[in-house]
Amino acid sequence: MNTPQIKMTKSMATVLSLGLCGIFLPVGHAASSFEQCPGQIGEREVRLIDGPAGWSGYSPTGLPLLAAGFMAGAPSTKTDLKPDVTEKRGNGLISIWKFDRGFLSEPDGLWLSCAYGKNGEITLSKKISAQFVECSVTYSEKKGETYHAIRVSCK
Repeated sequence: MNTPQIKMTKSMATVLSLGLCGIFLPVGHAASSFEQCPGQIGEREVRLIDGPAGWSGYSPTGLPLLAAGFMAGAPSTKTDLKPDVTEKRGNGLISIWKFDRGFLSEPDGLWLSCAYGKNGEITLSKKISAQFVECSVTYSEKKGETYHAIRVSCK
Protein backbone atom coordinates (compact mmCIF):
# COMPACT_ATOMS: atom_id res chain seq x y z
CA MET A 1 0.00 0.00 0.00
CA ASN A 2 1.32 3.45 -0.91
CA THR A 3 1.68 6.01 1.85
CA PRO A 4 -0.30 9.18 0.93
CA GLN A 5 1.90 12.18 0.21
CA ILE A 6 1.08 15.85 0.50
CA LYS A 7 1.97 18.07 -2.43
CA MET A 8 2.81 21.76 -2.00
CA THR A 9 0.91 23.83 -4.52
CA LYS A 10 2.41 26.75 -6.43
CA SER A 11 0.61 29.26 -4.18
CA MET A 12 2.00 27.58 -1.05
CA ALA A 13 5.52 27.72 -2.51
CA THR A 14 4.99 31.38 -3.33
CA VAL A 15 3.96 32.13 0.25
CA LEU A 16 7.03 30.35 1.57
CA SER A 17 9.54 31.81 -0.88
CA LEU A 18 8.30 35.37 -1.18
CA GLY A 19 6.85 35.93 2.27
CA LEU A 20 3.61 37.60 1.20
CA CYS A 21 3.12 40.13 3.99
CA GLY A 22 -0.67 40.25 3.80
CA ILE A 23 -1.14 36.83 5.40
CA PHE A 24 1.51 36.94 8.10
CA LEU A 25 0.91 37.71 11.74
CA PRO A 26 2.58 40.83 13.21
CA VAL A 27 6.30 40.52 13.78
CA GLY A 28 8.33 41.82 16.70
CA HIS A 29 11.33 43.87 15.64
CA ALA A 30 14.76 43.26 17.06
CA ALA A 31 18.13 43.12 15.30
CA SER A 32 16.28 41.92 12.22
CA SER A 33 12.80 40.81 11.35
CA PHE A 34 11.57 38.01 9.18
CA GLU A 35 8.27 36.62 8.00
CA GLN A 36 5.91 35.00 10.47
CA CYS A 37 4.29 31.62 9.97
CA PRO A 38 1.33 32.02 7.62
CA GLY A 39 -1.85 32.20 9.73
CA GLN A 40 -3.38 29.24 7.89
CA ILE A 41 -3.01 26.91 4.95
CA GLY A 42 -6.01 27.28 2.63
CA GLU A 43 -8.07 24.26 1.59
CA ARG A 44 -7.00 24.71 -2.04
CA GLU A 45 -3.32 24.56 -1.06
CA VAL A 46 -3.49 20.98 0.24
CA ARG A 47 -3.50 18.14 -2.31
CA LEU A 48 -3.26 14.39 -1.82
CA ILE A 49 -1.11 12.56 -4.37
CA ASP A 50 -0.35 8.87 -4.63
CA GLY A 51 -3.26 7.94 -2.35
CA PRO A 52 -4.75 4.45 -2.24
CA ALA A 53 -5.75 3.13 -5.68
CA GLY A 54 -9.16 4.37 -6.76
CA TRP A 55 -9.45 7.05 -4.05
CA SER A 56 -9.38 10.84 -4.40
CA GLY A 57 -8.70 13.25 -1.57
CA TYR A 58 -9.41 16.87 -0.74
CA SER A 59 -9.37 19.17 2.27
CA PRO A 60 -12.85 20.54 3.06
CA THR A 61 -11.41 23.36 5.22
CA GLY A 62 -8.17 25.24 5.66
CA LEU A 63 -5.73 24.32 8.40
CA PRO A 64 -5.08 27.00 11.05
CA LEU A 65 -1.66 27.66 12.55
CA LEU A 66 -1.29 25.53 15.68
CA ALA A 67 2.28 26.11 16.88
CA ALA A 68 5.72 27.40 15.94
CA GLY A 69 9.21 26.35 16.88
CA PHE A 70 12.71 25.86 15.52
CA MET A 71 14.64 23.05 13.88
CA ALA A 72 18.36 22.31 13.62
CA GLY A 73 18.80 21.71 9.94
CA ALA A 74 16.47 21.08 7.04
CA PRO A 75 12.98 19.66 7.68
CA SER A 76 14.08 16.27 6.33
CA THR A 77 16.17 15.86 9.52
CA LYS A 78 13.07 16.22 11.73
CA THR A 79 15.31 17.76 14.41
CA ASP A 80 12.96 19.90 16.48
CA LEU A 81 14.74 21.98 19.10
CA LYS A 82 13.43 22.12 22.66
CA PRO A 83 13.00 25.66 24.02
CA ASP A 84 15.42 26.73 26.76
CA VAL A 85 12.57 28.35 28.70
CA THR A 86 8.76 28.17 28.56
CA GLU A 87 6.69 30.24 30.95
CA LYS A 88 3.15 31.48 31.39
CA ARG A 89 2.49 35.14 30.63
CA GLY A 90 -1.03 36.23 31.52
CA ASN A 91 -3.44 34.12 29.46
CA GLY A 92 -0.61 32.99 27.19
CA LEU A 93 2.79 31.34 27.00
CA ILE A 94 6.23 32.33 25.79
CA SER A 95 8.94 29.88 24.73
CA ILE A 96 12.53 31.05 24.26
CA TRP A 97 15.36 29.38 22.34
CA LYS A 98 19.01 30.52 22.65
CA PHE A 99 21.56 29.70 19.95
CA ASP A 100 25.33 30.00 19.77
CA ARG A 101 26.97 31.27 16.60
CA GLY A 102 28.83 28.00 16.01
CA PHE A 103 25.55 26.10 15.89
CA LEU A 104 24.02 28.55 13.45
CA SER A 105 26.95 28.27 11.06
CA GLU A 106 26.20 24.57 10.48
CA PRO A 107 25.56 23.93 6.76
CA ASP A 108 21.81 23.45 7.19
CA GLY A 109 21.48 26.20 9.81
CA LEU A 110 18.36 27.17 11.72
CA TRP A 111 14.79 26.73 10.46
CA LEU A 112 11.47 28.17 11.61
CA SER A 113 8.90 25.37 11.85
CA CYS A 114 5.14 26.08 11.66
CA ALA A 115 2.60 23.35 12.52
CA TYR A 116 -0.96 23.42 11.15
CA GLY A 117 -4.25 21.67 11.86
CA LYS A 118 -5.79 20.36 15.06
CA ASN A 119 -2.83 18.08 15.81
CA GLY A 120 -0.04 19.47 13.62
CA GLU A 121 -0.96 17.40 10.56
CA ILE A 122 1.15 19.58 8.25
CA THR A 123 4.37 21.45 9.00
CA LEU A 124 5.84 24.26 6.89
CA SER A 125 9.46 25.21 7.49
CA LYS A 126 11.71 28.02 6.32
CA LYS A 127 15.44 28.60 6.80
CA ILE A 128 16.13 31.77 8.79
CA SER A 129 19.16 33.98 9.23
CA ALA A 130 22.26 32.77 11.04
CA GLN A 131 22.58 36.18 12.72
CA PHE A 132 19.96 35.39 15.40
CA VAL A 133 21.16 34.33 18.85
CA GLU A 134 17.73 34.18 20.51
CA CYS A 135 14.21 33.55 19.24
CA SER A 136 10.87 33.40 20.99
CA VAL A 137 7.36 32.24 20.23
CA THR A 138 4.55 34.01 22.09
CA TYR A 139 1.12 32.39 22.29
CA SER A 140 -1.85 34.53 23.32
CA GLU A 141 -5.64 34.68 22.95
CA LYS A 142 -6.30 31.12 24.10
CA LYS A 143 -9.75 29.81 23.15
CA GLY A 144 -10.46 26.37 24.54
CA GLU A 145 -7.28 24.36 24.19
CA THR A 146 -5.96 26.34 21.20
CA TYR A 147 -4.03 29.61 20.95
CA HIS A 148 -5.28 31.91 18.20
CA ALA A 149 -2.42 34.41 18.08
CA ILE A 150 1.16 33.24 17.64
CA ARG A 151 4.04 35.70 17.23
CA VAL A 152 7.63 34.77 16.45
CA SER A 153 10.52 37.15 17.07
CA CYS A 154 14.29 36.82 16.91
CA LYS A 155 17.23 39.00 17.82
